Amino acid sequence: MLLICAFIFSSCLPVFSEESRSADEILAAILAEFDMEDGYCYGTERDAMYPLTDALLERMFVGERLDDLRYVDSMAVYFSRRYSEREIIVIRLLDMSHRKAVMALLLERAEKKENAVVFASGVYLYLLCTEQNEAIRGYLSVKN
Repeated sequence: MLLICAFIFSSCLPVFSEESRSADEILAAILAEFDMEDGYCYGTERDAMYPLTDALLERMFVGERLDDLRYVDSMAVYFSRRYSEREIIVIRLLDMSHRKAVMALLLERAEKKENAVVFASGVYLYLLCTEQNEAIRGYLSVKN
């Protein structure tokens, strides 16, 4: 009887996997690991220091396709304070069904940058534009 109660209780607990981390949490982990604290972080989390507003999103992703962002569960963006193109975007999708549409937005943004890499891992989409793109991508592949 005790074993059955323990099984039922444990099955009711939330599962904390990589798929449950918000975009803000992943971006914070990247910035801590790669010592990039010379910029600003914008996020969709309630307690974000700098909220990711519609006005900022419109400047980032010009065009009518902004509606595709309705499929985003959480999003976090890092911009360097220095005059550089250094930028990191992390997006967590609600589900995989609209990954192609949201990925197209990141690809369009990446085309405007010299050293940008865009890739996906499950429900997460990334745009990296740093001097450490490959190292960050390797770090994320180990964490996910």
